[in-house]
Amino acid sequence: MKINGLGLVFAAVAGLCVAFPVAGAAAAETAQGPHSEAEAIQGVLRDYRTAVSTGDEALFLTTLLDNQIPFFAVDAAADRVADPVFTDLQGVADFRLRVFHSGILYRQTFDQIKIDQHGALAQVTLHFVTRVRDSQEGGQGWKTLTLLKAGLRWKIVSEFYTVGNLVT
Repeated sequence: MKINGLGLVFAAVAGLCVAFPVAGAAAAETAQGPHSEAEAIQGVLRDYRTAVSTGDEALFLTTLLDNQIPFFAVDAAADRVADPVFTDLQGVADFRLRVFHSGILYRQTFDQIKIDQHGALAQVTLHFVTRVRDSQEGGQGWKTLTLLKAGLRWKIVSEFYTVGNLVT
């Protein structure tokens, strides 16, 4: 399945803009009191969502470990591995240009959110639907985010996603 560049942006934005609260089962699995690790991870996801929704690139950067994290669509990654012309599997720079410098605003919904956290390692998986604001254009798919606790803060260290056409 071929998805145009805008479809990949929909998918990337979707992973960043998570609706809350997290499903009770996932929160219960990781709850450790009033300031639990799950709440801290949710805070990173909220900052990510806020950054994308408001165009705040500086806030977005605070959610990442660094600018070199693996960040790409699974289908695109497979194409790049098969084609030696594509040597850069990092998608953060392209994402930043498309989301924070394009003038396009997004709206998205999420369901089936799951947080698994063990010590300083966490994984978030979710299903998303993302649309260009004020239009029906968009995409849907699944996201997997990996987070590590760096000092006192959780940071995103990878993002992988699938993307497909909207089902109407």
